[in-house]
Amino acid sequence: MTGSGLLSEMRETERPAFVNFLLVSSETYYRYLEPIRQSGSIAILPKPFKEENLAAIQHTGV
Repeated sequence: MTGSGLLSEMRETERPAFVNFLLVSSETYYRYLEPIRQSGSIAILPKPFKEENLAAIQHTGV
């Protein structure tokens, strides 16, 4: 299942609707990443990422 498909499935069920979703992906194409952004992902981290990239997300209050 793609990340976009997973997020859609999660959002369609009532129970995990409140779960924050962070995508870690090697994908770079806008057409694949934009649906994830539009679905409420808190962030998209590119592979490979560094610890400070993850720390930056944590400091945003998410």
